[in-house]
Amino acid sequence: MKKALPVLCLLTLLAIPLSSAHAGEYLMRQIGVRSEDWGSCALDINNAGQVLCEDLNSSTIEAFLWSKTAGRIVLAGPGGLDEPGGINNVGQIVGSRYISWPGVAVLRNPDGQVIIIDALVVTMSSHAWAINDVGQVVGVSDVQVIMVDLNANTAIVLGSRSLPGAITGLNINNAGQVAWSSCTYYQWPDQWYTIERVFRWDAVNGSIELPLLPGAGRCGVRDINDAGDIVGYSGDHAVLWKADGSVVDLGIGGACGINSLGQIVGDLGNHAVLWNPDGGVVDLGMPPGAGSTYARAINDLGQIVGEYYSDSFVGPRAILWEPVPEPHSYLALAGLSALMAGSAVRGRRRLTKRSLH
Repeated sequence: MKKALPVLCLLTLLAIPLSSAHAGEYLMRQIGVRSEDWGSCALDINNAGQVLCEDLNSSTIEAFLWSKTAGRIVLAGPGGLDEPGGINNVGQIVGSRYISWPGVAVLRNPDGQVIIIDALVVTMSSHAWAINDVGQVVGVSDVQVIMVDLNANTAIVLGSRSLPGAITGLNINNAGQVAWSSCTYYQWPDQWYTIERVFRWDAVNGSIELPLLPGAGRCGVRDINDAGDIVGYSGDHAVLWKADGSVVDLGIGGACGINSLGQIVGDLGNHAVLWNPDGGVVDLGMPPGAGSTYARAINDLGQIVGEYYSDSFVGPRAILWEPVPEPHSYLALAGLSALMAGSAVRGRRRLTKRSLH
């Protein structure tokens, strides 16, 4: 048993990337690549490491799911899900299917079954944007913003866009709070103008309009975490709308994702970045040959997805950033630290009878 500790330490160290000593480093992985693609984007990632993506070519969008274990799974096709919206931690995916043009909001369960979300289909023009872990879906049916409870098969209209206009962002957290944004176009007298607004909705207060940065006209929301913090953009700046309604300027760029730890991802100056809750900003780096990178979503393990652009090919390429050590390595690192600390306190090289977690 005297040799058990050194051998275990060696095996544990071999499971950790060699660059793990440098805080803030990320391993970059190009995902879901097809040689005939014009481009691919990673839209969302859940805590199981499943990445929701879409392929882009000259005429169509093809949704696909990617993970380390299963690789690339095509979601589009007859009876499938053509345009992706979001994925939850259960592995349920929402989006739309082109039964006819325009699309119809659908749900894809982990077993591959795809069903129409009837409560969201007020008209034949509908799309599901996001789903939380308790089965609540937010989407758009024609001009209405709607939240659907899949378990109760009920729907609540949260608001509507004006015609002409569009919904520019929509997401939901596990508390049932919804972040949404819209734009309205109007003409006066012979020139077109745009009014953009952002909202937070909950069952008690309804839709409350959120403030913008001074002088900002354009705006939009991208994500909301379980604390009610919202990220998006105001003018040409990335912003955080805190749960108390205040707005925080994060710099020139855009914020796209926020996790339960308050970590935010987006871009500054065409560089994908991570904003930590303590105010620190981490440049996520670029793959060789890349000219720009954009981060779109982050899960609670710190895994980040987005895309990068290069002059060597047409369109973007989906990418996954993983913190070093990778999420599965934190467990090994914690076990190693506990063993070494215990050995030092006892002053002898002996492994005591205790479980390693």
